Amino acid sequence: MAAYPMTGSYNFVPTPAPLTADGFVQDFDVSDEAGIRHFFDTYGFVVVRDAVSRQACEDTIDEVWGSLAVRGVDRHDSETWESWPWGSKVGMLGSEPMVLPSMCRNRESPVIHRLFAMLHGDDDLRVNIDRAGVMRPTKNIRRGGELCEDVPEFRVIPEWVHLDMNPWTFRSTTSFYQSRCMEPDAPTQPIEDFGEPYHTLRTQGILNLLDHAEQDGGFHCVPGFHKFIRDWAVANEHLRVKNTMPNVYDESTVQIPKDDPVRNAVQRIPMRAGSFLVFNSALPHGAFPNQSERFRMVQYIRMVPRADPAFQPALIASQSVFKVRASDLPPAYEPSELGRRLLELDDALAFEREEAQREQARGEAAGPEGAQPVERFRMVQYIRMVPRADPAFQPALIASQGMCKMRASDLPRSYEPTELGRRLLELDDALAFEREEAHAASGGRMRRSAEGDGRGGGWAERAPRHAASKNWTRRSRREGGGSYRGDAVKPLSEAIPGPHELAEERRSPPASGKGDLHGGATGRGGGKGRTHLADLQRDGTARGSFHANPK
Repeated sequence: MAAYPMTGSYNFVPTPAPLTADGFVQDFDVSDEAGIRHFFDTYGFVVVRDAVSRQACEDTIDEVWGSLAVRGVDRHDSETWESWPWGSKVGMLGSEPMVLPSMCRNRESPVIHRLFAMLHGDDDLRVNIDRAGVMRPTKNIRRGGELCEDVPEFRVIPEWVHLDMNPWTFRSTTSFYQSRCMEPDAPTQPIEDFGEPYHTLRTQGILNLLDHAEQDGGFHCVPGFHKFIRDWAVANEHLRVKNTMPNVYDESTVQIPKDDPVRNAVQRIPMRAGSFLVFNSALPHGAFPNQSERFRMVQYIRMVPRADPAFQPALIASQSVFKVRASDLPPAYEPSELGRRLLELDDALAFEREEAQREQARGEAAGPEGAQPVERFRMVQYIRMVPRADPAFQPALIASQGMCKMRASDLPRSYEPTELGRRLLELDDALAFEREEAHAASGGRMRRSAEGDGRGGGWAERAPRHAASKNWTRRSRREGGGSYRGDAVKPLSEAIPGPHELAEERRSPPASGKGDLHGGATGRGGGKGRTHLADLQRDGTARGSFHANPK
């Protein structure tokens, strides 16, 4: 039976999931296989209780806060919550996998493994190495020595609803696995001819670390929509081009149009601490904002059948774009037998040993001089200028038009632009835009900037700052407007998360002249992990990308 059948017509009828008397979504004991299967088939998601213990939740919360403390964020001091990692506008904590000991132990939970195995009909699974998600409280927060009744800039994007499985290519989000598109010719195939890929279930998972009532923010979705995904794709054939173009931005993620009636069926899913939610990747979903004085904290965990050719192991470095190696696992984590299998740890360790032997052999073959190479760095600066009349490019600094979200007020105070520099950066326009944006966002209130505007007045009217991704915003001539991230083209209105909706990014103290911008630039060459733009001094001399990619 196909995991995503076609009914022949698109006639979606909302199917709200039941809640308990205390306001949480109905959950199950993992032993209730019949109940779990029926609920998952009906609504496209299911929640099991006690996936990990309350103590495991508390340990994970403590360790996550410990990782935040490194960047100066104190769980008990709301004045420090400004310095939040990338991802706050979508409820995620940073852009890199997290290997904290407690998070590693959660990934080998027998309950979570049993649930994924039950739904996939296969217990030979591999687990990913993902991150945590945290939403800050937004009510009664102390900032600047004063108690603020409401802090809207701490909230995630409202009404963010998307698919993590492209219904025209069947490519699903990687979740820190390496992934391959199942059907290379899918973009030009009729939807009815997809065949085998539509028989393959795609799922994702969320572990709740705190009790989350509806007002605390969290996961929302459109229950029951997974049964209509193929019919929806046919009915929305006009969206195929911008979601399957060559080099399209993140073709595994599709934004649900703002005017799609399916948005009216979005349901919020409150959950208890220690419970685990698995949802079908064909389910429109997202995060809804926190409207309370409490935190929301989760861990993302996903397991897939090892036989699924679309995913490769998370740990073996040569196959993982995120370069998490077996030797990166924390010493305090002692994997269980199940954990070793899920991580394919023995294979990963064997790979590292073989890699080390190859390196040693190359050094011995090169002789004494080759065995001790001279250490040299290569360091370059990337600068690009384009004609202002070129319609393919927009200014680098004006935030509402730039996926990079580099703002005029982000330029280091020690940089005094020349007249040529001001023209190249279109600095006067950018500063004027920031003043107008801040005035509109704050209802006319002004806020003293820690660094001033760096160019005279010392006052910067600042809207929430945003994360850098990569390079310029670039318009697609074919589509009449688009955004650029890496080699990706997609209309601005459908960009992820969107011009005014990108994750808020708080920087390091401005005196350093550096930002803490966790961008989308992937580390290459000998580096491990992702390139952090904070590692290099930002330049401000050209209209173009604030771009770091050392090789």
